[in-house]
Amino acid sequence: MGFFFSNKSTDVRKLRTSTTTPTVRGFKQLSLLSSASLTCANCPLDKAPLEHPKMLPTGSDRPQIYMLGEAPGEEEDLKGEQFVGKAGETLRNKISSRWAKEIRWGNIIRCRPTEIGGSSNRAPSPLEIACCRRLQEEDIAHTKPKAVFGFGNVPLEWMIGEAGIQQWRGRRIPCNIRGH
Repeated sequence: MGFFFSNKSTDVRKLRTSTTTPTVRGFKQLSLLSSASLTCANCPLDKAPLEHPKMLPTGSDRPQIYMLGEAPGEEEDLKGEQFVGKAGETLRNKISSRWAKEIRWGNIIRCRPTEIGGSSNRAPSPLEIACCRRLQEEDIAHTKPKAVFGFGNVPLEWMIGEAGIQQWRGRRIPCNIRGH
């Protein structure tokens, strides 16, 4: 089949949907703070020296498709737009120009997580993910996309609370994000 789908069928009745906050990399919740009370001020990346900190989602305001990545990379931080690095360019080149205006681009976290010294990317921490969760959920609920395509283990875990991208690859998973 196409780029985003596999030939495997999935019995959606067996998939779990949840309106509760799923685990974030093994943490049910951060012990002292609820995810609803976490803000940018609680995030270790709040004052990070970035070109484009707190990068907002880009693209359509009423998307058919929401592309959800892990975090901005170096190229994204320099250009101020999601999915413009090497992997993002590969993805964008696979999308028909007919769909380009129907897509919204976002990430689980809005600031680029860097290693100490700022020269390379790293996976976002559970605290960073929890601090951005409310913002991302609000954007998806507000823009009401018909489908959300997550790219990688971090978006998978953010959506359903389970890791293991290989076993979920190509499957459609019904999810509820703030009533949408």
